[in-house]
Amino acid sequence: MYKASFGLWDRWRSIIGLNMTTLPEVFHKTPRSDCHAWSAVPLAEFAGNILGVKPAEPGYKRIRVQPYPGPLTWAKGAVATKHGPVHVDWSLDNGQFRIAVRGPEHIPVELVLPDGTVEAFFGQIECVV
Repeated sequence: MYKASFGLWDRWRSIIGLNMTTLPEVFHKTPRSDCHAWSAVPLAEFAGNILGVKPAEPGYKRIRVQPYPGPLTWAKGAVATKHGPVHVDWSLDNGQFRIAVRGPEHIPVELVLPDGTVEAFFGQIECVV
């Protein structure tokens, strides 16, 4: 069902034109925001699903990177962990998926590629599938 969620992002995009920093409670002529925590959903989704960075063990003792591109063709960003940032840069072009990941040097990282292949590493890795 996650694939269906990409169509819902337009609601978050529409608030930019309203100069709001949180999602309105209602979308009327005079929308107001009660600063609901669910306004932050795009931030969590970007880090945990689009870039795919999640803890593989509690406290990020091991890190999993498993991006979900959906209809996107690229994403790039860094996700903060207690051990340091995890940098992810991926692109999808003509069916070819490219990804570069750089994590904290002393923390094991497992990269799950779209074809299901799992690459375990410390530090950094680049893959093309």
